[in-house]
Amino acid sequence: MLLAAAVFSHWLLDALVHRPELPLAGTGSPAIGLSLWNAMPFALAVEAAIALAGLWLFLRGSGLPRSRAVMLALLVMATLAFTIAGMTVAPAPPSALAMAASSLVTIAVLCALVAWLVHGRSR
Repeated sequence: MLLAAAVFSHWLLDALVHRPELPLAGTGSPAIGLSLWNAMPFALAVEAAIALAGLWLFLRGSGLPRSRAVMLALLVMATLAFTIAGMTVAPAPPSALAMAASSLVTIAVLCALVAWLVHGRSR
């Protein structure tokens, strides 16, 4: 159930930024998208607000020690900074495969760091 909620919420957030290309029910169905990426500063502000709201909600209920909560907050802010730099000043990736590989490695590293911060906590 949690995985389904995560996928659905990701689809809703993608619908904010993508052009109308997200199918409602598979190939041939009406497509959804608000094209927020056409207003990049606003899109990045919305993405940052969503990430920071998620961080705040997580930290409220996590019971992490202050030092680990601060490290997690710094990790989220660094990720936001690199995302904004990547979307605004970095050159385009050489191929879709390079973009996918880079994304997967980045996600794996971030997941490992967050797992260490959250599960490595002292109880």
